[in-house]
Amino acid sequence: ALKYADIGMLLAKKMNWSRAINTFNTCYGTIYSTKGMYDTVMFFYRQSLAISVKEKDSVNITVAYNNLGSTAFAKGDFVDAANYFMLTLKISEQINYNHLRGIALENIGNVYYYQKDYNRSLNYARQSLQVRQEDKDEEDFVSISLKLIGMNYTGLKKYDSSKKYFDAGLAMCRRFGDKSGEAIILTNYEPKH
Repeated sequence: ALKYADIGMLLAKKMNWSRAINTFNTCYGTIYSTKGMYDTVMFFYRQSLAISVKEKDSVNITVAYNNLGSTAFAKGDFVDAANYFMLTLKISEQINYNHLRGIALENIGNVYYYQKDYNRSLNYARQSLQVRQEDKDEEDFVSISLKLIGMNYTGLKKYDSSKKYFDAGLAMCRRFGDKSGEAIILTNYEPKH
């Protein structure tokens, strides 16, 4: 992956094509993220953000903030993660980009979930679900929001509610043939009666 990213970046720089340079910075960030080299990841995502800001490219600014938030989250820096995800949410609402809006709400919910603030997490998970249910293009992401709601109800020891949302999430995963999503829900499924 690095080999091809290097070739692409070299060509993008030779052409002085800022959008392609931005894309390859994001690509590098993704590559280094899989290697767990988070400081390097942050460097490339910040480069991407700088280019997006310079180009006044709201969509890619939103993507860059989300990527920075995901990296901070992976590092366990929940404060920075929440700040980046809130910026993602703010801009995605301004530009009416429901896909990133749903992701931002879900990610904020995840930050609160991992801090065991289940009620706050549940609030954002429900908002994420609402965005995804209202937009036909987001239908295959509904199961992710349902899973997070189920996890929060498990955390709150409301197992009947948890089961209801996990079952709904499983049905969505099966409808779309999402085996990975199904496995994730089943891993978190903890019906305790």
